[in-house]
Amino acid sequence: MTKGKRNAEATQAAILVAAQNAFTEHGFDGVGVREIAAAANVNVALVNRYFGSKQGLFNEAIARAISAQNLLSANRLEFCKQLAAQLVASGTAADPTFDPARAMIRSAGNLQAEEVMRSALEDHFVSPLADWLEGDDASVRSALILTLVAGVAVLRDVLRLPSLRMEDGELEKRLETLFASLVDPAGGLGDVGKSDVA
Repeated sequence: MTKGKRNAEATQAAILVAAQNAFTEHGFDGVGVREIAAAANVNVALVNRYFGSKQGLFNEAIARAISAQNLLSANRLEFCKQLAAQLVASGTAADPTFDPARAMIRSAGNLQAEEVMRSALEDHFVSPLADWLEGDDASVRSALILTLVAGVAVLRDVLRLPSLRMEDGELEKRLETLFASLVDPAGGLGDVGKSDVA
């Protein structure tokens, strides 16, 4: 890899991190490209060069955070376990780089941001997961899985609902079971989500 390419990738990464932090804190309307560029310590022209616009940058931030692609190489059982583990872990991270649930809530009401969020969720989570699940109702099951993920993220991590603050892996096990019911409605995944302790 050439030095120029490394520098370009580092610049893009710095802009994206600055944007993720800004969108989490202020939402889409609450921050401009100039503020993001300043936080990344780059010229504002580079934001447009690499991401096209603030909408493009917001799309990239959301898409990277919610992409299902890294989970789809797993088998059905491992998918349920990995998704539950990642969702639970996201609520316990000491210094999360990006909180997509908070960013999306704070950006709701802006028509451009809503369109970006809708497209990103469909393109990077619902559609690829539905293709992987297969079946006549795969899109519905995929959207319901996303609804569970988003619901937990909002109620536990944003609103801090006490009932979702479970200990000893209980929330993770319950989520595994719920995901399994949507991944394989026929019940072929067996004892997923059950405790290993007799």
